[in-house]
Amino acid sequence: MFSIISSWLWFVFKTVWVQVVFEPQERMEWERMRLLAAITIQPHCKKKMTPERLLPLPWDRDAQKNNPPKRRVDSTRERMMEVYRRSKEKK
Repeated sequence: MFSIISSWLWFVFKTVWVQVVFEPQERMEWERMRLLAAITIQPHCKKKMTPERLLPLPWDRDAQKNNPPKRRVDSTRERMMEVYRRSKEKK
């Protein structure tokens, strides 16, 4: 019984440690390397090179999925006017 509990506790400890300690450290190291690469390559590029454009990382895609691009007020107003016109035509 003791070995089952201790192996279960070890699994929980390891899982929490990976999520809380290891992954953020790993991300910071990758972000640092990406920034250094962008700074190093920038003088040799004609266009402005951002770190995200130079080296996209997996968590960048997750952030894009969670934060969809915001629509401009003008385009929203135009869409609403188009819907309004279509509804009038159907009547």
